[in-house]
Amino acid sequence: MNIVIGILYVVEVLVCLLLALGLFLAEKAEAEPIACAVGYGLLYLLAGFEVFASAAKKLLRGKPFSEETLMSIAAIGAFCVGSFVEGAAVLIFYRVGETFTDMASEDARRSVAELVKVCPETEALVGENGERTVHPSQVRIGDTVAVRPGEKLPLDGVVV
Repeated sequence: MNIVIGILYVVEVLVCLLLALGLFLAEKAEAEPIACAVGYGLLYLLAGFEVFASAAKKLLRGKPFSEETLMSIAAIGAFCVGSFVEGAAVLIFYRVGETFTDMASEDARRSVAELVKVCPETEALVGENGERTVHPSQVRIGDTVAVRPGEKLPLDGVVV
């Protein structure tokens, strides 16, 4: 996830939270119930569009048991019984969690990519004719490799 997408997610979540707060306050001020329901419906679409779309795609692919499907059922159920705030909270907090998960996954991918960059391209394979330099993919189980002090190993194995 690049920085622009991260900022867009933060802005989206903030807009959802502000809309939810406004609707909650309007509800407490005894605004028209239909106006609150319409407002919460818009909030559900804004906060839950990706969740609902992903759930629908997975349902169409024959995978009905996913976290998106469960979040959708919870939010729609809350809306149907008039618990608008709770349903909106489910969607908003789910989106926040997904954003953090995406950020953590991106950090992990970046770390693995950096680790691969420092992995040596060659290995000193010890054979009957002495040492020869080979690509790590040519080393087989049971082969012996020479390791000098300070060298990095592109393989795992047993030190003898």
